[in-house]
Amino acid sequence: MKIRELPHAQERTVWLRPVGSFPLGTSSSVRVTSSPFGVVLTAGDVVASCALPDSDDAEWLVTVVASDAYIAEIVATEPNVALRVLTYDRFERWPDGRRIGVDDQAVEDIRRHAKSKDTPEKVIRWLTEQIRLDGGEPFAVIAVGAGATVNQTAFRLVGATITADVRLIGDRLLLERLTRRRPRAQDRLMLVRGEISFVDATRLGQLTTTEREEVERLSKADNAYLAIWEEYNSLERAAAQQAASEIGWADYDRFTVRSDNRLEFDLVQHHRSDAFRERIGRERVGIEAGEGVAFQETGGHSAGAFVIGEAIVSPKGTIVLAPARPYERGTLPQRGRLAGAYTLDKVRIDRRDFAQAAVAAGATFPVRQLALILGDQRPDDVGRAQRHEPMSARVREILGGTPTNAQLQAIDMAVNSRDLLLIQGPPGTGKTRVITAIQARLSEIHDKSAALDKRVLLTSYQHDAVGNLINAANDGLLPPVKLGRGEDQEDEAYLAAWTADLSARLDHRYKRVRPNEFVRGQRELQDRATAYRHQPFDVASTIELLTWLTHQVDLVGADVAREARRLARKLEYDLAGGASRRSDELMVLARRLRASSEGYADDGPNTAARAYTTQQFFDLLNDAQRESLERAARSVSAPDVAAAELAVLKRDVLDRILDGRARGSVVATMPEVEALLYRAMQSAEREVRASTSPVDLAIEYFRDAVASQPDAIRRSISNHTRALAATCQQSASRRMRDAQTVPFDTVIVDEAARANPLDLMIPVSLASGRIILVGDHRQLPQLLDEGLVPQLSKRHDGKIVDTVLSRSLFERLFIKLKELQVRDGTPRVITLDRQFRTHPVLGTFISEQFYAPFQERLFNGIEDPRAFAHHLTGYKNAVCAWFDVPATEGRDQRSGTSIARPAEAQVIVTQLFEGLRESRSDFTFGVITFYSGQVNALWEAMRDAGLAVRQGLDYTLNPSVSWLYTDRGLPRVRIGSVDAFQGREFDVVFLSTVRSNKRERGHRDFGFLVLSNRLCVAMSRQRRLLVAVGDAAMFTSPEGREAVPALAALHDLTGGEHGLRKST
Repeated sequence: MKIRELPHAQERTVWLRPVGSFPLGTSSSVRVTSSPFGVVLTAGDVVASCALPDSDDAEWLVTVVASDAYIAEIVATEPNVALRVLTYDRFERWPDGRRIGVDDQAVEDIRRHAKSKDTPEKVIRWLTEQIRLDGGEPFAVIAVGAGATVNQTAFRLVGATITADVRLIGDRLLLERLTRRRPRAQDRLMLVRGEISFVDATRLGQLTTTEREEVERLSKADNAYLAIWEEYNSLERAAAQQAASEIGWADYDRFTVRSDNRLEFDLVQHHRSDAFRERIGRERVGIEAGEGVAFQETGGHSAGAFVIGEAIVSPKGTIVLAPARPYERGTLPQRGRLAGAYTLDKVRIDRRDFAQAAVAAGATFPVRQLALILGDQRPDDVGRAQRHEPMSARVREILGGTPTNAQLQAIDMAVNSRDLLLIQGPPGTGKTRVITAIQARLSEIHDKSAALDKRVLLTSYQHDAVGNLINAANDGLLPPVKLGRGEDQEDEAYLAAWTADLSARLDHRYKRVRPNEFVRGQRELQDRATAYRHQPFDVASTIELLTWLTHQVDLVGADVAREARRLARKLEYDLAGGASRRSDELMVLARRLRASSEGYADDGPNTAARAYTTQQFFDLLNDAQRESLERAARSVSAPDVAAAELAVLKRDVLDRILDGRARGSVVATMPEVEALLYRAMQSAEREVRASTSPVDLAIEYFRDAVASQPDAIRRSISNHTRALAATCQQSASRRMRDAQTVPFDTVIVDEAARANPLDLMIPVSLASGRIILVGDHRQLPQLLDEGLVPQLSKRHDGKIVDTVLSRSLFERLFIKLKELQVRDGTPRVITLDRQFRTHPVLGTFISEQFYAPFQERLFNGIEDPRAFAHHLTGYKNAVCAWFDVPATEGRDQRSGTSIARPAEAQVIVTQLFEGLRESRSDFTFGVITFYSGQVNALWEAMRDAGLAVRQGLDYTLNPSVSWLYTDRGLPRVRIGSVDAFQGREFDVVFLSTVRSNKRERGHRDFGFLVLSNRLCVAMSRQRRLLVAVGDAAMFTSPEGREAVPALAALHDLTGGEHGLRKST
């Protein structure tokens, strides 16, 4: 800072007369030497002499110079020297200076104070400029309080506009707090001569180059876990490239967009085209169209200039491609190449590589911590941090009341985490609500920061899971926005619903507010006037416009409204209603007027009365005609007189109507109307300016945008929302990079145990503040390409491969972080231990079967069994049942590459039919199995029962059976394999066990049922009732009890007081 900005106790200007030449200029900082012979000013090597000032100044100067507690600056040199002297209460020399660390917390404080997003380097530069004196000797100012003592472990630096509190924490001085400078009378200021320097003490800033390289070395070291996954990625790349190259490529010279939105390509006549058709054959295969061939090393497409989808060979030899996304005209060149699809696989695998490199390099602190942990190293100290309370009114609202201890602890650990947190969420423990509460609490904590700097990424491995996070989000501000290639109408439905709700709330609040009515009226007037000028009206439309204007008296004034009424009537009269939408009706009324004495004598008064009482007809007449028509209606005149008057009136009206029809069809603007609209807009502008405030205008513009500009609203929400959402892969998409130009403060990954480490690294590598992984390794495992496992086993020890691939990164970290907590005492793992989904009997069963073996326990959050009553008479008061379908009813059988058991499917559909008809319309049923073949068998049985219809290759519930849907139109039944059911819940679940086979080679085949994590998901989806359907003897046999103990235990439970057994 400049001397003029330097804080000081007192200030005095002393005038000195130079002796001889004076080599110093203004703004020079000088040291002063005073003696009885004169005053010497020194600036570096330059010395200047001056005569003594008057006696008062000379005496004061001697005292100040002797104390060293001053800074002097030359502010003028002609005709005499003006010396500005700042004085202080004390002076100290710090020959060794002080190095003050600026850690992450201090950087955040300074960013808030300076309202900036600067890097730590720029923050330190700004802080140095605020505290240290520019140039010259190294001076700084310290506030020492009334006691005039300096605490060497805690002191306050005083700058131009700020004060900086410094404290010794551990073995180093750290900047503890930054505040705006507010001078206090009791403060005493001390001048310090010594080098005060600020150094980067952020968690990453403290790392040396050697330490950074060591992290990368450790992450790439002889680590079997990471090495196998990296090789898995390489094999997946090679397999995708090989699959595409086996299809090959061919040139096309023309393509058309068909009426069904598919693209049809004509191939160039060449032997390569023949081979390409032959390789496709009669199959549907993945094909991409573009400029190049992606699976070739040198091939590829321009950014976005390709189309991918499924393709077939048509009977005439063309290639018909159904794009995965709607085709945008102009995307493809008219001549190009078709090839086996590889681009998306390449992008997907490249993203994994980039993410792994970022994690290996420790790009941000939480990412570095993860790299250290994965390298079996102790993580760094997290440093100083401000603690935040986990609870707030918003959090309590999201959790539906008082949270459980584990839920509160999870939120507490999340919002105060500085690196990594794992939340294990067993079935029904409310993990989605906890995620929602964490995001909302973080939004509250950082409400003063720019959204971009403190944004949360909500992500998961599948679109459905991301959608669940978005729908649950509720931070009281803006909804999250999902970004990436996969968003569709369903993904946008939540945003449309939020916008509709906002529009309704704005309407309710502001619709009847008078200033806002004026703004809306002005906007409608502008819209109508613009339409009139640019899209000329016919006469009928012009009359309608003028009629509307007559009703806007408060907005446009009485004069304009009166003129509009006059013009409208003039047009109506001149055209006699010929331009009216009701001209046919008016002609009928005119033609029925009796123009002969005989006709008048018959029903003349009645037809005249009908015309007279029709307002639009009445408006066509002048005063004389109205009197004639009234006399005719009242039979006042003689029949011949009345008939003669009606004849004249009838002829005149019909002529004008016919003439009006011809003229009314003319489309043109009228100068009179244009001039009136101009006057109306000027009047409206004056009225709005006089009666509305800027706030009123802003509200109405906002209401208009919400109601009619969905794209603009989406863009605005994307820019300002506190949370963005995407799948793990789409977290690194171009759209996401455009929206989030800096790392996310927080990354929350749901269903993290289901994502393989390669995909999980992608969102994790984007976190700068904290990584929160939420999942449950006791449920469904990570997704793998089983075809690659044998290849890995050939290259590595098969047992090591099985161990690595069978354990998700989530589970590996779960174990490592628990071990780490024992060593360093820092908790980074929490298990939600209270379930609220299912009946307490079933909750205890799930805990005993799937969590107790690992020394974990799941408690029941709702102990009252009445909350889970199902009222299905066929199952009485049971909470679980086993419907036995013995082997005599038919064993399991092959169904393509899967297996099925139609006998079980028939039983389930019968039971489902009865349950649907008997239960409330909001009751839901899930039908779960472990095999795709059985899913097909169940849908076929549903079709045979009239409960399902086929649509293309898929089945859906019969839309004509109303009781298959809730009152809101949502399906009451979902049928699928267990892989599609994690995270879902139903009132009643039917579990089709399928397996029923003979003893062969000493054992029975239980297939997927031996995987406890799949059974955990399958047996924990119900709220009220779980019904297993299958061959009871198969699972209660000695082999069954050993291979599938959970199913055997369920059968035992159904034989007790809470269960029920049935049989075919």
